[in-house]
Amino acid sequence: MNKYLQMQADLMQAVKQKDSLAVEVYRYTLSQLKNASIEVKIEPEKLLDKDIDTVLTKVVKQRQESINSFKQGNRQDLVDHEQSQLDTLQKYVPKQMGDDEVKQAVEVAIKESGATSISDMGKIMGNLKQKFGAEFDMGKASGFVKQHFS
Repeated sequence: MNKYLQMQADLMQAVKQKDSLAVEVYRYTLSQLKNASIEVKIEPEKLLDKDIDTVLTKVVKQRQESINSFKQGNRQDLVDHEQSQLDTLQKYVPKQMGDDEVKQAVEVAIKESGATSISDMGKIMGNLKQKFGAEFDMGKASGFVKQHFS
């Protein structure tokens, strides 16, 4: 069963259990997946796992940014709400690579792309995105590339 169908089943379970937080998260995420399927003109059930992971990573990143914003605004109630939503999504999100793995992958990508300066960052990041997709934190990778060339 792909992640889309699993999420639909979990949505039905959350509705039955009257778990309004989970219902909210699943409905929003499923709508994002539906939008992604419309862009590529296929049924949402036929989305590839890598496409689903890309959407899930985007949704998780939005939640994390909201948490940071709410922390800065001293809104602990909203931080808790967003964190609960994030926790609900965690079982679907691909495991992210650790810092050491990201750094090693960046070094390999620099060598493979023949990059000689920071101006070659696009080639490096493209290489990384193609190889690792959603399990790779491109923000961390960008930092390591900058650090390598500084």
